[in-house]
Amino acid sequence: MEKKAVSYLPNGSVVIIENNKNRMMICGRMVREPESGEIYDYMGCRYPQGCQRIGDCIFFNHSQIEIVFFLGFQDMEELMYREVLQMLPEEIEAGEDREGEEQTAE
Repeated sequence: MEKKAVSYLPNGSVVIIENNKNRMMICGRMVREPESGEIYDYMGCRYPQGCQRIGDCIFFNHSQIEIVFFLGFQDMEELMYREVLQMLPEEIEAGEDREGEEQTAE
């Protein structure tokens, strides 16, 4: 799982992503898409509608963001959480490596 570091946008940020004409509001970061199990940088919902029903959210990566309209709220808690997010890909990758190892009987 080779992935470059992402400078995550805060929740509440409003963006346009490629191949999508609607503005999206980021409502989750470093999320696993339930159907495929793939991990995405962001989960978002249409702005200004928000999530009106299950399945309204879409998953996308930082590289797909074309325009940032609004940067969400940032405080010290957000900045500390972003540091945690930066470490997660390494931990996830290490976990996937362990899952692929064969277990030996003693």
